Amino acid sequence: DFDTQTFKNDKPLIIKFGQDSWCQPCKVYKPIFETVSNEIKNVIFYSVDVEDEIEISEIFSIKSIPTTVIINTKGEKTTFSGMTQKIKLLEYINSNL
Repeated sequence: DFDTQTFKNDKPLIIKFGQDSWCQPCKVYKPIFETVSNEIKNVIFYSVDVEDEIEISEIFSIKSIPTTVIINTKGEKTTFSGMTQKIKLLEYINSNL
């Protein structure tokens, strides 16, 4: 479960919002997100199932899935929607941390 303690950290946070059972782009994006999360250290990666964690999805105003939210250590938030390839995800992360 998503815990408010997740935000009480000095590490950047990257959240993937999706629904892996019926959303085809989410299914394709999931292993890409997992691979990147294993490659980048000193960043917290978190996946949110929009059907199981509706409140968190509402807090972040998620309108479409998959959506990725990057929150740097200054609390600045960057959001992008849609499935993306690994190289593009790495570019988004590196340019927003």
